[in-house]
Amino acid sequence: MERLGEILKNTRLEKGLTLEDVEKNTKIRRQYLEAMENEHWDFFEEYVYLKSFLRTYCRYLDLDNRESLYFLIEDLKPKPRPQKLPEQIDLTAAPRRKTGVFLGIIAIILLLTTSYIYKQYLNPFPHLSEVPQLGEGKETLLPEQSGQEQPKLGEPELSEPEQNQVTEGQTQKINRFRLSLKCIDDRCWVEVKNSEGEHLYQGIMVKDEEISFSDLQKITLKLGNAGQVQVTINEANLGVLGEIGAVVTKIYGLENGEIKELGD
Repeated sequence: MERLGEILKNTRLEKGLTLEDVEKNTKIRRQYLEAMENEHWDFFEEYVYLKSFLRTYCRYLDLDNRESLYFLIEDLKPKPRPQKLPEQIDLTAAPRRKTGVFLGIIAIILLLTTSYIYKQYLNPFPHLSEVPQLGEGKETLLPEQSGQEQPKLGEPELSEPEQNQVTEGQTQKINRFRLSLKCIDDRCWVEVKNSEGEHLYQGIMVKDEEISFSDLQKITLKLGNAGQVQVTINEANLGVLGEIGAVVTKIYGLENGEIKELGD
């Protein structure tokens, strides 16, 4: 049976295409194309990358209607390792476990009995038990339920005198911003780091899944299937940051109170 890498390479050569042609039209880097044709599957960090690139490459070569290729791609998915059962089972622990449970029940009964006797006969301040608990009988309203206007995410809260000093035509500088991500279709591997390089999120988003991060000053965003994720910063919808199957890295941060793209 013909192998998956041979199918891709032979079909490309039959169509008279070079790796440069495929790279230009699919936005998949040449090193990934060569890895797929040579079946170097370990070259890909995650299976979701590999599957997305293979589907894009097959679609470009008009091979996406071949059912056999679908099964070949699925066979590349890592198989879960079976767990080894213990060779011997220690049956001596069962009586000890029963003894521990029995002693625990006796301890709970003694504790409840002692507490009851103390409250009924030994409590020197019985009137304190009648004091209502904090918040009992009184509904506590959240700030948004109280009718008070809340400051928008990413904007510093100004006092009333400072608000009066902001005149028409001036732009209020911000010191924090909010990032929101939504998976449009299929799946996408996502990595989000803060200004200290710490991971805020690393995983695979699925269709219609949404995540958001607030109180940010700088963010590094890496998408393994950029054409499937809609990006929003504060109220600005940036749309998708690349083609389907493309790996994109973007850095956003604050400069002089404004959100800017710092690089990739």
